[in-house]
Amino acid sequence: MQSDLAAPVEPELGPSAAVQEPLAGRRVHHSICGEDWEEWGQVLAEPGVRYVQVHDGRHTAGTLIAEQGVHVRTIQLILGHTDVRTTQGYVHVAEAMVRDAAERMGGALWGD
Repeated sequence: MQSDLAAPVEPELGPSAAVQEPLAGRRVHHSICGEDWEEWGQVLAEPGVRYVQVHDGRHTAGTLIAEQGVHVRTIQLILGHTDVRTTQGYVHVAEAMVRDAAERMGGALWGD
């Protein structure tokens, strides 16, 4: 079953030639975004920030949202994924999140 957020990839481009736009459910071919990515590199270089891919921001966003306690299914919708397993690969669990979960479980079992 395909989600409303998922859009079919144009057959001549193939899935590896496209990037999923968050929430919009449209695919953008890399050649269209090339100038934007070059500009992104310049923006980072000016203040001396190390280069990171724009796509890395999706992983950062997923993790930051999860750290705020947002449910993974909600993050899935924000990132535009059709399968929650894809979202789980974008959300990196920080040690503080694991500690918080353990403390909550302890509180639920034995009280504060």
